[in-house]
Parts: sequence; structure tokens; C-alpha cells
Amino acid sequence: MNRPRPTRTLTIGSLETLDERIVPSGTGITALPVATQEAFVTTRAGQALGSIYTQYVNYEAAGASGSFTPTQANQIYTSGTAVGVDIRFSGGDFNTLVGQLKGIGMQVTATAPQYGLVEGYLPDSQLPVVASNGYATTISPVYKPVANVVTPTTSSNSTDEALVTNRGGQNLGTIYTEYVNYELAGAQGNFTSSLSNRIFMDGMSVGVDIRFDGGDFNTMIAQLEGLGMQVTATSAQYSLVEGFLPISQLPVVANDGYVSSLSPIYKPSLN
Repeated sequence: MNRPRPTRTLTIGSLETLDERIVPSGTGITALPVATQEAFVTTRAGQALGSIYTQYVNYEAAGASGSFTPTQANQIYTSGTAVGVDIRFSGGDFNTLVGQLKGIGMQVTATAPQYGLVEGYLPDSQLPVVASNGYATTISPVYKPVANVVTPTTSSNSTDEALVTNRGGQNLGTIYTEYVNYELAGAQGNFTSSLSNRIFMDGMSVGVDIRFDGGDFNTMIAQLEGLGMQVTATSAQYSLVEGFLPISQLPVVANDGYVSSLSPIYKPSLN
């Protein structure tokens, strides 16, 4: 699935009229210790965003002198002390939630109400607030296009686990590690992940949202189906594919040069 990617283009969706405001459910997290906030961002939004938040905290603690440039700036879209993210909601009033994001300083660049998807630049300081919002099911960084991702000539379980964690976040990384251990132990009995109470799963497949940033969309879908993915929904406008991907194929998708975000599908939360 690895081929050169063209320069990123983003279709700007029409934005909604936003008047209603409510207090985000995660506001209280800012009262927690910084280390707790950092761990929470990593758990809910993945290692890359967790690292950016930690670097931002250190930058502020050092006096915030000079420009802020996280180490991931060559891979992920950033703008000063804001980072490019895709946020997907699975409940609540979409217009209200977009209004909340704008209210905490997010520069919204595109929305897809039918998929509960918001894209834009979120202030790094607000990552814990969004990560703790009960309606936010996925928070993913917006990666810059890459010319190609070269599959290593040699691979190992640890290499694949690190790749899945870096591109798909800590939770998908954990699920993949548990799957590898299950296989190494002889694959006896049913596979059950420690995260199955939070993330949609179907046997040895995991519910994921995959967003592409280049290539022919129909071809990408066909490739995913060829890997055994059960595709349940697609949006050509936003290059978004949803469905159940075999856990064994997570490293393949995470290593694809056209994939800009790979996120688990969380089960709805009550708060």
C-alpha cells in the first residue's frame, strides 16, 4: 500500500452557525497534576499528541521564551502553540461541540457533521480538556504528507508494536501487543483485549477510523478489504473509512504512506 503521496489538500467544509455554549465535561481535568494530564492525553489521543503536550508544558515551565517547535513538527501540522487535530464526536449536539472547541481557542478548518468530525488547530494547552470530554471518541494528529514510507526489510514484533503505537495511539498499540502475546501463547481460546469494554471489537478485529491524505480513494478501500477489513462506512469527501480491521494488519495500515490518521472507535460514554 506504500506509494508516493501528493501535496496535502483539504476540502474546507461549510461551518455551522454556532450560538449554543455548554461547559465541556472535561473542564475539571485542568485541576489535576500536570503528570496526570500528560498521561491522560497520551492514553486518549496517542503517543504523538501526548509528547507534544509534554513538550508544551516544559516550554511553559521554562518561561515560554522563543518560538515553540515540538520535535514532531516535521511530521505533524502545527501552528505556534497549536496542533492540527481531527476530533470525532459520538454524541451531544454537534454544533454545540464545535462551538465549545472554538470557545477554547480552536481554529476550525473543516467539519463533517454527518460523521461527527471536526478538523483544525487546537491550542496545545487544551489537549487535556478535549481528551477528557465524554463525547470525544477519537483525537488524532493531522500528519503532513510523506513521499513514501519504506517497509523495513527486517521486522520484529517490537518494531511493529512501536509503529502501531506511534501512528495509531497507545490503545491500538496495546491491543496489538495483546494480540501478539495471544498468538505467541498458541492462540488458545477466544481473544479478549483489556480494552474491549471501551473500544468496539469483533473477534480478532478492532473498530477503526482510517483517514487517507492522497491516492485513489476507491483503490484504498479495495486494499483494506483485501487485508480482511470489514468496511462499515466511507466518506469520499473526507477520505474516511470506518470498519473492523484484523488486528494482525494494524502494522500494515500504520505503515502506509497515504494514511494520515488511524484511530480506534470508542464505545459511547455516558458523560
